[in-house]
Amino acid sequence: TELVCLTSTITAKCGLLLESSSSSNNDLHSNNAPILVASSCKARDVDNASIRLWNVEESICTQVLKGGHRSTVAALAFSSDGKYLASSGKDRRLCIWRREDKSPAESPTFELACGLDSAHKRIVWTLSFCPLHPTILASGARDGLVKIWQVAESSTSPTTDGDGVLQSNTNQLHSFQPALEGDEKGAVTAVAFAPVTLSNPESTTEEGILAVGLESGHIRIWSIPFDASQTCRLLHALAPSDCHFSTVKKLCWKPIATKPEEVRSMDNCQLTLASCGVDHGVRIFKFEIRG
Repeated sequence: TELVCLTSTITAKCGLLLESSSSSNNDLHSNNAPILVASSCKARDVDNASIRLWNVEESICTQVLKGGHRSTVAALAFSSDGKYLASSGKDRRLCIWRREDKSPAESPTFELACGLDSAHKRIVWTLSFCPLHPTILASGARDGLVKIWQVAESSTSPTTDGDGVLQSNTNQLHSFQPALEGDEKGAVTAVAFAPVTLSNPESTTEEGILAVGLESGHIRIWSIPFDASQTCRLLHALAPSDCHFSTVKKLCWKPIATKPEEVRSMDNCQLTLASCGVDHGVRIFKFEIRG
């Protein structure tokens, strides 16, 4: 597979998404169906290390998630099917919150399904679910590693009422260091799965496309196999002159797939990747995937 990149640059001032008199908004991630927004803020103790869920249509906070983290929650991500909410942060803990189904008239609630201590050795800055496979999650941290996880569910033995208890586990599929030789700052600050998959000619498995942003400002595109026996490989390293001068803060692909059925799997397509950084710059990259 050949990945060809065309790039253009836009420079703009970054504005605040939300303002608060008590604390700054730390992360914001929206889920399209239902219309929920999850937010977090800087926290110095366990009581404030919470996640708030907001109903956009009614402009109210519907739930406060506590008990998952002991310090600032730095990253949030919804799965494309809306079933999971992943969170991570300064305590190096990775939490998976599972949606509890309710009647359509009620706002959905989330409960802590599993929590993984020391998911990384340093603060976890960024998370991204794969649009096609809602149980596949990527995380990036200051330790310079990208890790790929799979959320697996299993039912315990039936209770006296005849119902089993659904349990979730987070299994690590891959771990790799995206920084190349010569990179001064290798901390991973942004990851984003593309809404397409690649077919591996050497196997029958699919591979996801993951954009990785570094503290150095560099951006790399990686192929992520969904099979733990396969190896992640670098598809394309963007030229340093086309990247940011400082930390990459956010990456986003277009088209953005919000549901698994909207994801395209093809060997010949065009994708657009947008990035923003601490240098107040916005970069737009166009990719052509040629089989």
